[in-house]
Amino acid sequence: SGESLAIGGKQLRKGVNEWGKWAVAAVAAVSAVTAAIVKTNLDNIKELKASAAAADETVEAFQRGAFAAEQFGVSQEKYGQILQDVNDRVGDFLITGAGPMVDFFETIGPKVDVTADSFKNLSGSQSLGLYVSSLQKAGASQQEMTFFMEALAGDSTRLIPLFEDNAKAFNALGFEAKA
Repeated sequence: SGESLAIGGKQLRKGVNEWGKWAVAAVAAVSAVTAAIVKTNLDNIKELKASAAAADETVEAFQRGAFAAEQFGVSQEKYGQILQDVNDRVGDFLITGAGPMVDFFETIGPKVDVTADSFKNLSGSQSLGLYVSSLQKAGASQQEMTFFMEALAGDSTRLIPLFEDNAKAFNALGFEAKA
């Protein structure tokens, strides 16, 4: 009976040691996964802040806009790039009087009393909203809308439904995202 107790004790120790190895491995795996998740989240936050800054938006406003854009098949990354391009084109025209917005200010702006100064101090989404509403007020055809939108930023035509009618869908979806 003493011998079986000794054998049972060895088996118990062996079982505890095996369990301990598995427990250590599991803790290490969970720690590695947690670290990866934290790093990914920090990277996403950093990217979100950079995209918002490039679009001249607050992080919250950018998130609401990105949510709205995603409803029209435009990813957050693409939305950020479009707004950055909008800011670049507006800035280009404000500084040099040249660039892709020349046609807009020569043909559309005078029809709806919108000048380059109208775009000063607007965020990327506000500039895009003014641009689309100006095209609508001027009675631009779908072909003209596409021409002007693509001159402003590649793939921005996909955002016309979001910003048309004084950004009705943009505002509604942005409110939904905030809620």
